[in-house]
Amino acid sequence: MEISRGTYRSGYCRERYVVDLVPVDLVVNSCILAAWRQGCKQPGRCPVYNVTSGSINPLQWGQFTRLCIKWARENPTKYVMWYPNFSFTESRFMNTFWEISCHFLPAFLYDVLLRAQGRKAIMMKLARRFKMAAATGEYFANHEWQFGISELTALHAEANCASDSSAFPHWPAQFNWDAYIGAYMLGIRRFILKDSVESLPNARSKLKRLYWVHRMFQAATGYYLFRFLAGRLR
Repeated sequence: MEISRGTYRSGYCRERYVVDLVPVDLVVNSCILAAWRQGCKQPGRCPVYNVTSGSINPLQWGQFTRLCIKWARENPTKYVMWYPNFSFTESRFMNTFWEISCHFLPAFLYDVLLRAQGRKAIMMKLARRFKMAAATGEYFANHEWQFGISELTALHAEANCASDSSAFPHWPAQFNWDAYIGAYMLGIRRFILKDSVESLPNARSKLKRLYWVHRMFQAATGYYLFRFLAGRLR
């Protein structure tokens, strides 16, 4: 959600590791087919099905994030605060640096502005909350696992022989991650941020303005950094 608003910009992660994300629809359909197989094909057995995508249709953390950014820019929310951009780093030191400069410092300055307007300061509180949420997922973002899929593969082969198997899509290889992430980001926009489709034109106009503000900020930062380094080298 915060990636789409442009307020979350760095994470500590091995971006080449596999997310092993599985949509709940595929899990539910696999459970239905597993019950069918157990009752009709293999009574008395108790197989274990690992419904995973990592070995069949892998999605890496880097790919996942790039798709999130793509759709955050394609269908922006009216609540966007900065031009959406995000990157992973495998260095905890660099991640801390980016958290301070891109998360906590802007949140602090925004709270100063809110207090000057007589309003309640909330951004530092939100930044700390995002930090805690990111910390809970760091272990999983820096490790990956391999799950056996022999039972799932056998289930898929037997289900394909059934006449109504198309009613229960369950095989991750047939899944389109791009379309899924697009729907995922639209769902966040509509159901979590409560942002209607009618606001899309205005949100896109706002995003264009934020893009140029973002570019000007980058140019100004680069200019003053160059002057600082040039002065040091004299």
